[in-house]
Amino acid sequence: MILNRRTTVGIDYSSRDYESFRTDMIHHLQSVLPTYTDTSQNDAGIVIIEGLARALDVLSYYVDREANEALLATAKQRKNALLWCNMFGYIPKSTSPSQVYQVFVLQNTQPIDFLIPKGTVVSTPATQLSQPVYFTTMEDLIIPANKKGDEKSGDKYLYTVKCKQGQQISNEVLGTSNGKKNQIFNLSYYPVDLSSIKLEVKYDASSEWIPWEPAKNFIDSNYASKHYQPYALDSDIVQVKFGDGNLGAIPPQYANGIRCNYMYGGGVVGNVRANTITVVSSNLPQISSTFNPDEPFIKGSEKESLEEIRVNAPAYQLTRWGALTLKDFDSVIKEEFNTVLYTKTVRNPEDFDSLKIYLMMKDGHTITEPEKVEMLKELEVRKLVGMKNIELFPMELKPITLTASLVVGDNYLKSTIKKAVEEYVKNYFSVGRFSIGEHVSITRLEKEVFDNIEGVYSFRVTSPSDLVIKSTDSQVVTFNSITLNVTGGKDNA
Repeated sequence: MILNRRTTVGIDYSSRDYESFRTDMIHHLQSVLPTYTDTSQNDAGIVIIEGLARALDVLSYYVDREANEALLATAKQRKNALLWCNMFGYIPKSTSPSQVYQVFVLQNTQPIDFLIPKGTVVSTPATQLSQPVYFTTMEDLIIPANKKGDEKSGDKYLYTVKCKQGQQISNEVLGTSNGKKNQIFNLSYYPVDLSSIKLEVKYDASSEWIPWEPAKNFIDSNYASKHYQPYALDSDIVQVKFGDGNLGAIPPQYANGIRCNYMYGGGVVGNVRANTITVVSSNLPQISSTFNPDEPFIKGSEKESLEEIRVNAPAYQLTRWGALTLKDFDSVIKEEFNTVLYTKTVRNPEDFDSLKIYLMMKDGHTITEPEKVEMLKELEVRKLVGMKNIELFPMELKPITLTASLVVGDNYLKSTIKKAVEEYVKNYFSVGRFSIGEHVSITRLEKEVFDNIEGVYSFRVTSPSDLVIKSTDSQVVTFNSITLNVTGGKDNA
């Protein structure tokens, strides 16, 4: 015997929230029980349906979130983006330190040359509001006999030494190899300047410590390659990872046979003002005082943000260490240097095989010569054979002077709205808002002022008269001034 089954409504798989689930379940219930008409809050069936709808709403949220976290473009948590990067061999930039030149002054002249050794620690003074920022000398400084160390030649001090933000950790024992594949060891201090890591391995009691080399990935490593991969976790803890015996060697199983030297400390907190590094933290009583005559010549920066990872990681996938197109050169610079906000690479019109690269730094500072040297060193490795010359230039500012008419609503103070509009326009052209060579739409500015400032009845830019402010490949549009012709509104009481 064949039983007739009641036809039910189809399942709507686009239902994703509480209201949709509730409506679908009520419709389904009524399709199998046509006599069910009581959908009030007091009905027991509705109570059960609403409870299920809430549970399904929560489950739907978590399903969507997990799906989003699996993709770099939609991930909201940095740790998940790092997992994606690790899968494809991209290492996000960690916190980088600033570098300064430091002057030391002796208590008294010395009868012989006085050595201030590499590794001497200086700092800013501690205050109630801030902790000291530490710097470490990167080379020896010798003050000649019968000199105190504060002499000047023109506008430069004769005896200065390069210092890097952070403190040195020497010979930290990371542990013992267990002979397994892909071993991972943690460094004890953070944030770490990844470029400062020097890792050594001891093979047996009679051998010397052997330096191993860092690698961005193990793709080009073989079974004998003494490589390790350093990378920073979301928590800023730095790990070093070894190979599997095929792609990268496995360290030998000698007790406590892995050790590391590195510097920790960094970030924008190291971008101190001149004459603020005044404390000698190392035990050198012969030193009377110390100071930094200038601001850092290399600026410190924070770790690569999630938004930057979303841009730089796919770019790395395309370039794979090489630079072929003009955009590849932009990608390489953004990939390697945290301090760069925007780049624009163009062909030299006088020489097709030469490039000009314009740079906009994150804090608006002009690129320094030491920063240029580091960037050119990296680009020389990445560029194609045959590329003749690469030149780096700071961005050119294109200050804009605006004239606009502003109509204020009748119930608003004229002076208040005028000030708010002036501030909004100034922020609209702030550093980082526009990239090098990007054109600026006047109509978009007008719309944003109208949409975002309550009390603006009308806002029209009368000068420049063009709808678009055009800039060259070397320029960034910035704010100079604005003149507002204001009508309407109320005068101050």
